[in-house]
Amino acid sequence: MNFRSGLLNLPNLLTLGRVAAIPVLVVLLFFDSREAGFWAAAIFSAAAVTDWLDGWLARKWGVVTVLGKFLDPLADKALLVSVYVVLGTLGFLPNWLVILVVFRDVLIVGGALLFRTLSDEPMTVQPLVVSKINTALQLALAVLVLGK
Repeated sequence: MNFRSGLLNLPNLLTLGRVAAIPVLVVLLFFDSREAGFWAAAIFSAAAVTDWLDGWLARKWGVVTVLGKFLDPLADKALLVSVYVVLGTLGFLPNWLVILVVFRDVLIVGGALLFRTLSDEPMTVQPLVVSKINTALQLALAVLVLGK
């Protein structure tokens, strides 16, 4: 199989791996052990790296797909929201921060769905630098909290 072309190229497989990691992470977070915390931090860190790597590979190899453009941002949001909600539920993050993170992502996804529903024009998404910085800071905070 050629992982540099087709629908199941390496960038899309990395994204699907990030989606598959979400339930594993959530379960690990509910275990009250140092070992579970270590694995949760390791899996989350790997997922955060693949968030960058899949996009870089897709652009470098010229294998940007419709599936990847749709699934990658959803995987990112599902990963962050899931981890933040669990960390908030367990008392590791303040509720107001969890609400802000979830509300921001709901607004982004809701706005995109509303645009697609009301417009006949194709939607092109180019994240702002401030949005990328925000996501990086959210990932970093989660890694710090998970690493404790």
